[in-house]
Parts: sequence; structure tokens; C-alpha cells
Amino acid sequence: MEKLKSLRSQMNIEPALIFAAMSMSFLLTSQPQFQYWARCIEIGQEKGFNDSMCERSEIPDDDEFNKEIQKDISEMRIYIQIANSLPNIISAPLLGIWADRSGRKIPLIFSICGFCIYALLYIVATLTYRHINVYIWFFISETIWGLSGGSCGLIGTMFAMIIDETRKTPNSGNLAVPFRIVLGAALQNFGGFAGNIVITMLSDLNSRYLICAILQCIFIFLTLSYVVLFSHETHHPNRIIETAYETGKVDSTSQNSKIPSFTSRYFSEIWTSIIEVLFRKRRGWVRFCIITSLGLSVVELIVLDINYIYLYIKRPHFDWSDRTFSLFMTLKGLCAATGMLLG
Repeated sequence: MEKLKSLRSQMNIEPALIFAAMSMSFLLTSQPQFQYWARCIEIGQEKGFNDSMCERSEIPDDDEFNKEIQKDISEMRIYIQIANSLPNIISAPLLGIWADRSGRKIPLIFSICGFCIYALLYIVATLTYRHINVYIWFFISETIWGLSGGSCGLIGTMFAMIIDETRKTPNSGNLAVPFRIVLGAALQNFGGFAGNIVITMLSDLNSRYLICAILQCIFIFLTLSYVVLFSHETHHPNRIIETAYETGKVDSTSQNSKIPSFTSRYFSEIWTSIIEVLFRKRRGWVRFCIITSLGLSVVELIVLDINYIYLYIKRPHFDWSDRTFSLFMTLKGLCAATGMLLG
């Protein structure tokens, strides 16, 4: 019992990170499948086809109908990404400034609330796809999700809380922060892996898309409940300023003149620091590794979009079922979690 209490005292935001990762795994794996299926039915209704053609990949690989579905999804996916990315570019730095000035917890709750709205709209999409175009719900939900910081804002704020708490731990050592970051990333991948296992188990059910949407909603609301009720604030900017006053590190008469305005901090400090990371001189190959990692991350975001991968495996020579795709995502999550632990 004492060990469990000690472990619980050391864990603040980690359970919420697992819940959020599970919710996102339901979204990442089930949404491409649902989008393909829903658009197949919608376009099929316009052409007078039977809905059974959209079940179990029964559409012929060389059929013009199948090509029309893939063209429709690939084109609209570009605009959906823009609907999320443009607001996210603006909101993510604003969320970071907010977290630095007033603490991490409230901005994190704000970001989670955006994902909660996304999850609710996804349920609505799975219920109304025969009567309302699913792209309407996707555009609305992606825009709201982008305005609330997106996945980068949510996960980034959680990791900021992990780093804050590690730095406050006495005798934590130089490797404590990297270790907690790796552990947090492993927990995130484990949550995604667990979510994909559940999706694989549900892949043979007729109502699997609705069930996945409901599970996604449940886990993100669990995340919100845990953060509100059990997590504690890790960043106290007012206390830092008061401590600086008491120790004489800050002159109270000149403090107000040194605080940058919100606008100048957003357009100057934030974007300048992003560029500075790439060009600052570092020891050995550190700068090269940072630039390479960032470049590979950009390539992954552009090329390895799950929605495009799903379209690719629906083509000839693959023709995967939803179950096969879910197993692929499960194996992908397992490899990522194992790599983080071994690395």
C-alpha cells in the first residue's frame, strides 16, 4: 500500500495522458474507416447503388465507383487539414503564452474541452451520415479542435506539466527530466496501443463506428474529469515573481517596464525562439539531430497521414479489410511503445 501511495503521489497528469491517448487512438483508427464507408453510402445513394456494396470491401478494385470515392476523400482531406492547421498555427502559441502566464491547468482544460466538442460532433456524424454530409461535421469539429490548440496543444501542455513537476522534485538529477519525458511518451503510446486493441475487437460489429465514437467521447471526458478533479497545478508564475522580489533578483520599481506586451511576445519572442532553435550553435551533432528530427516529423505529417494510408491499402494488391487495418494500427502502436521504452 505504501508503494502504491508513493507511486500515486509521483503521478499527476500521467493517467490523463493515457486516457487522452486512448481517445485519440479511437479517432485516428476508426475515422478513416468511417469516412470511407459513409462517403461510399452517400455517393452510392446518389447513383442508386445498394448499401451492401460498401460492406467488407465488396467494391471491385477497378470500378469507377471506387475511384470516385477515393478521389472525393483525398481532395476533401486537404481542405479538412487546412481547417484544422490554420487555426492551430495561431492558437497553439497563444495557448503556450497563456500557460506560461497563468499556469498549465486552465489552458489544458480549455484544450480538452475543444476535443470533447470534437468527440460529440463525431458521434453526431456517425448518427446522421445518411441524411447529412459527414464533411459538414468534420469541418466544424476540425476548426473547433484547431482553435483550442489541437493535439499539439493538449499533449504539449501535459508534457509541460510533467517537466514542471520533475524539476520541483528534490535530488532529481540531470537525467530526471529526459526520463520522465520518455516515460510519458511511452505511456502515451501504450494508451494508443490499448485503444487500437479495442478497435480490433470491435471490427466485426455492424455498429462499430458508432461504438468507437462513443468510446472516444467517454475517454476524453474521463480525461477532462481527471484533470479537473485530481490533477494539481505545476506552474505558479505569481509565486516565482514573489520569490524573485524577496531574494532581490527583481527590482520592483522596474518590473512593469520589463514585462513584454502580449502582442510583442507572440510575434517576437515565440517565433524568434522557434527559428533560434534551428540555428543556435550546439555541442557535436546535437543541432544536426534536432533539424533532422524536425524534418522527419514534417515529412511524417505530410506523407504518413492515416487517411491517405487507408485509401492506399484499399487499392489493388492490398484490399485490406477494416480488421486488417486495425491490426496494422495495433502493431504500429506496439512498436512505437516498445521503441520508446527501449530507447
